[in-house]
This record gives sequence, C-alpha cells and structure tokens, in this order.
Amino acid sequence: MQLTSLSKPLTGSEPVTIQQTENGQTSDITMPLSDLLMFINAAAPAWWVASLPTTLPPKPGVLWNNTGMLSIS
Repeated sequence: MQLTSLSKPLTGSEPVTIQQTENGQTSDITMPLSDLLMFINAAAPAWWVASLPTTLPPKPGVLWNNTGMLSIS
C-alpha cells in the first residue's frame, strides 16, 4: 500500500480526521497521524504487517514494517 500525491513527506504530526458512527450518531475525531497509526497497529493482523517491506523505503508515503510497527516512510 502506498499513499500517493503527497506534497511532502509525512512526519506523523499531521492532523487527520475520521468519522465514527455509533447508534446512529456520527462524530468527527481529529488526532495526529501518529496516534491513528498506533490504533491501526493495535488492530492490524500480524500477517498483514509482516507482509510489508522491513527496510525504510526510499520513497515518501510508503507503508512499511518498522520492527513490527506500522510506519510511513
């Protein structure tokens, strides 16, 4: 998986907003990208993370397996 059309490399501090719907109520949640990645890491199947590259990709925006932690180059 790769993020494309990025104007510059991601640092992890960029704010991202997700929508959560529960019992018919929708709310927006904004957090730093690094926090969202921690939530994804906690829920990501180990086989999926293990299938990613294990060395830092030279191109910005590529997901990779940073010693078991989902990271973005």
